[in-house]
Amino acid sequence: VAMPQPPRHPRFAMFTIDPNSDAQEWAENQLGRDMWPSFVSLLELTRLSRVYTLQRIHKEVRPTSHIYLATQPSLGGKVQPP
Repeated sequence: VAMPQPPRHPRFAMFTIDPNSDAQEWAENQLGRDMWPSFVSLLELTRLSRVYTLQRIHKEVRPTSHIYLATQPSLGGKVQPP
């Protein structure tokens, strides 16, 4: 979903259906909030979030810059990095 806010850059939100949920409800992918839609797949944020705990540490430096802190959990439920 693109939300225009002239004269600034538009805001973005991406919604997906959780395949692990029985209810099949839409949920926002918060890793990609305010990020151009193609960036989520280009940066492989979904893949990284399976291995690391990702936390956005600076919302926006520029419209095309996003900074995340990736920490490796104590392997309780997460997979080993490749």
